[in-house]
Order: sequence, then C-alpha cells, then structure tokens
Amino acid sequence: MSQTIRALKNVLRKEMRKLLNQIPLEVIEQERKICYVPRWNNDEMEMVKLHSYKDYLSLPVNRWNIPEPNHDESRDIASELDLIIMPGLAFDLQGNRLGHGKGYYDKYLAKCQRIYNDKNKPIPKTIALVLESQILKDKLIPTTQYDQKPNLIISHNNIISQ
Repeated sequence: MSQTIRALKNVLRKEMRKLLNQIPLEVIEQERKICYVPRWNNDEMEMVKLHSYKDYLSLPVNRWNIPEPNHDESRDIASELDLIIMPGLAFDLQGNRLGHGKGYYDKYLAKCQRIYNDKNKPIPKTIALVLESQILKDKLIPTTQYDQKPNLIISHNNIISQ
C-alpha cells in the first residue's frame, strides 16, 4: 500500500475515532441495533456479537490493528445480518474490490449467500466506505470467480453500485 493511502487512512481513522468518541453512549444504546464484528480464525471469518459500544471499545486489537474479540471468548455468531460493511484497499468503477489478499470477506459472503438462499431469506447488503483515492478511475482490478463485489461503494464524491 502506498504511503499516501496509508497516511490518509490513518488520518481518517483518527478523525473517526474522535468523532465517535464524542457521541454520547446513551444515543448509541438507544438505537438498540444488534452489531457484529469480524473475528478471524485461520483462513475463515465469522461475525460475532457485540454486547454494547463499551464492549467494542474494550476489544483488543489484532496484528492488523483491528479491534477483534479474543478467540477463546464465547460469543454469539451472526445468524441473520442486514448489512455488512466491507473493507478494501482499492475499488474500480465496475464495482470490483481489492482486499488484503486472504479472501476473508469473499469466503464469508459466499457462505452467507448459500445459507440465506437455503433459508429463502434476503442476502445481506454490502457497502464499502472509501477514500476517493482508493477508487481506480483508469484501471480495472483483476478478479476471479470467487471475488465478491460490494452492492455499493461510497466515497465523498462517488457512489458506485452494481
């Protein structure tokens, strides 16, 4: 990843943490949303339930500096989701996504599609929130049949939908 993108991402992370920390906890908890976060295990990812915003703030960070529940901690695993926010390094105008190379989200979304189709339920919507510099305007991201596109890619100046 280029130093520019890394620096922009770090600035944005700090800004968002500062903004989120200003929201009164009561406001977040009044929403009564059920929130899940990814937990990685070898080559597989699962979404596990958060108990509260305080719970989220208390999570240890993994080697990628992402808050993640401990693997030895028992947590409810998501059985139904409405929305999944997908990370990525880069996106193109065709809606393709370049992940971090392990395929965690691609595998998880493929698994969701199978499970939700079997249950005859709607598949969760996927959104990528990106910096403008992450959108490749003059290149296509190489893809395979396993790559999953987000339903929407949203930046300050663009909305790309499939």
